[in-house]
Amino acid sequence: GENHASTGMTYGNMAIVYEMQGKFALALEFYDKALTTKRATLGDNHPSVADTLFNMGLLHLDQGRPADAAPLLRQAHAIRLEKLGPDHPKTLKSSRALQRLP
Repeated sequence: GENHASTGMTYGNMAIVYEMQGKFALALEFYDKALTTKRATLGDNHPSVADTLFNMGLLHLDQGRPADAAPLLRQAHAIRLEKLGPDHPKTLKSSRALQRLP
């Protein structure tokens, strides 16, 4: 159903496909759906929520919108630090993404 964690994961996967196809507006639309669904089903500080925030942030950054990317990447990093720890590969990856911000 609409309010199930698996639905949020599916939306996220669809966003990745759209992004790979260069359909960036559709990708953002599905990242937003994924984020809304994951937050409703998993809570605001779940690592899966961080994954979606991170992907959205990278898309904005890659599209030349660092001001849109920054809060998403910072929130993803904060969740990953808290839930996964500073040495987790995903935390390190988000730290590197933050270094790309102007």
